[in-house]
Amino acid sequence: MKAIQFKKFGSPEVLEYIELPTPAIANDELLIQVEAAGINPVDMKIRSGISAMAKKLALPSGLGFDLVGKVVKIGKDINEYKVGDSVVGKIEYEKPGAYAEYCVVKSKDIIIKPHELGVATAAALPIVGLTAWQVLHQYGNLQRGERVLIHAAAGGVGHLAVQIAKKMGAEVFATATQKNHQFLSDLGADHCIDYSQAPFEQVIHDIDLVVDLVGGETGLRSFKVLKKNGRMVTVPSPTRDEIIQQAQPLGIKVSGMLAAMNQNDFTQLLKMISAGDLKIQIAKTFPLKDAVLAHQMLETNRTQGKIVLVM
Repeated sequence: MKAIQFKKFGSPEVLEYIELPTPAIANDELLIQVEAAGINPVDMKIRSGISAMAKKLALPSGLGFDLVGKVVKIGKDINEYKVGDSVVGKIEYEKPGAYAEYCVVKSKDIIIKPHELGVATAAALPIVGLTAWQVLHQYGNLQRGERVLIHAAAGGVGHLAVQIAKKMGAEVFATATQKNHQFLSDLGADHCIDYSQAPFEQVIHDIDLVVDLVGGETGLRSFKVLKKNGRMVTVPSPTRDEIIQQAQPLGIKVSGMLAAMNQNDFTQLLKMISAGDLKIQIAKTFPLKDAVLAHQMLETNRTQGKIVLVM
């Protein structure tokens, strides 16, 4: 099979398009012929070596977690799927490898893909959809009528979080450059703030929940916009611990999170997408062999929505 692999951490150019043996499966696994794979910021952080996950990898390693494809082989302990089923899901963080023509998955990490969803749309959803859903429902405990600030709102997670928060009855504040304001307003954002024109903490106040999808200084400055007893969830893993530590002496509640495959959560997301109640923006699709170009685009931090590899 053709696959993307890297032998050392670094820039997008470390990604290699190579031939590998089709993987074997265990009794509790399935082999998927991959039709599309979503690209996420966590992929970039692993590839560059800045993610904590990268430290646990044995090199050379594959990359990618989100996938859509067809079941081609089933372990003998699995009976809920059959060969030919179209499935979508997120493989385990410990074994990245969705950037490939074939991939091994556990049954708990996939569900049947609704027939009305295209492969690129479905492949774009797992990590960003689960992150947006879980950051608002599980970690942020967002309530109707609360004010939520979403950083990097035009990105993969952000543009879904805007829509979900609005449907939960929140007042939505979104940071993004001016060119993305109409896009975000159309998705339901009540207030769009161009962070390049003025510090957001000078124009926003009394926020109940901050969804920090940027980290670093943006996360630290977000303390200033929270109302008393406000809370924040920070997603970027490289700066998560620093932000949590600096919040503690200030009495600010900050938690980190990492999206987990939950079939109930994911089913809700797919139902919303299928019904047109949730829209996922595809910034661009690339063929598998152009993973380097896809990662170069990702590193601009200026994409509107998701980048997807289509096999």
